[in-house]
Amino acid sequence: MPYALGVDIGESFTSAAVCRRDGSAWTGPLTVRLGARSPSAASLIELSPTGALHTGDGVRADEAAGTGRILRGFVRRIGDDVPMVVDGRSYRPQDLLAALVRLVVDRLREQEGEACEQVALTHPAGWGPHRLGALFEALREIGLDDVVLLPGPAAAAEACAASAALLAGCDLGGSACTTFLVRRPARGPVEVLAHEEHAVGGADLDDALVAHVRAAIGRAVSEPPPDADSGPVAVLLRRDCTGARERLSEQDEAEVPLPWWAPDAGRALPVTRAELSAMARPILRGTVESLVRLVEEGEQEPAAVLLVGGAAATPLVAEMITERLALPILRDDEPQSTAARGAALVARRASMHRVGS
Repeated sequence: MPYALGVDIGESFTSAAVCRRDGSAWTGPLTVRLGARSPSAASLIELSPTGALHTGDGVRADEAAGTGRILRGFVRRIGDDVPMVVDGRSYRPQDLLAALVRLVVDRLREQEGEACEQVALTHPAGWGPHRLGALFEALREIGLDDVVLLPGPAAAAEACAASAALLAGCDLGGSACTTFLVRRPARGPVEVLAHEEHAVGGADLDDALVAHVRAAIGRAVSEPPPDADSGPVAVLLRRDCTGARERLSEQDEAEVPLPWWAPDAGRALPVTRAELSAMARPILRGTVESLVRLVEEGEQEPAAVLLVGGAAATPLVAEMITERLALPILRDDEPQSTAARGAALVARRASMHRVGS
């Protein structure tokens, strides 16, 4: 079945969604699975010994094993003249981002049994002609010469079912946050009126939870082993803390399995939502203040606040916003893929326009 593809590549995770066409009728956007255990895949690329690039859950496993051939953090470096070097090979950041898009496009072609009719890709708000041009060139070089690019906040607003013309929003991802104001006209693309970027995300909440667990263990351990802060043991503890933080979005208490070197190894440390909120509040305060500032400096009051990004599912985010702003909160059932679904709608519109022209 023909389809249009939306791709959202964030600093930490990559998501994708499709709109399928049955004759002249199109479906709404549907999230597609990129990972084995979750819809999203880590925004990591592994360089194989032969120089081939790979992504997916296997890359994450190799990261824990410490192969030293993992490429990350290239999204924010698009247009940078300094190449990224790994295992003796140099790569332009835009080539890595384009390669990740190509890998997603190829995976969807395998899953769907045919190539997509149109691709739309999100990018950070505020990118100018230099970065966009560098990305366009890199995409063309690998055979993707008709990709629609749109800012992440605009894609998130496209996916929002509310009819509000003016929205505020907070996109809280794994390692970055964007607060924004967008206008949704009756016709034409969504306009990003204002935005601010922050180096705060779910990873910072995970750091706080790891420190909390380490402190609880430390009270009973006089001398932790050398690899307590690095290597596979530390990676596993962090993953367990990430899982507990995500479960606390849905329940009042979660458990973190204790590492082998803890006195109570084999047991788990209970953590409550209230404890996590106490750790997270000072971390999130700056982003909430940024959102409040954008709303107060705007010419009109927005109709609602849209929460997107995987970490935005943390209940404290909405709680802190409502403490400062008397605005409805719009929550997405799948906040990690909101922008990808909005991009799929834009890709669908572009495909319909091309067919109709």
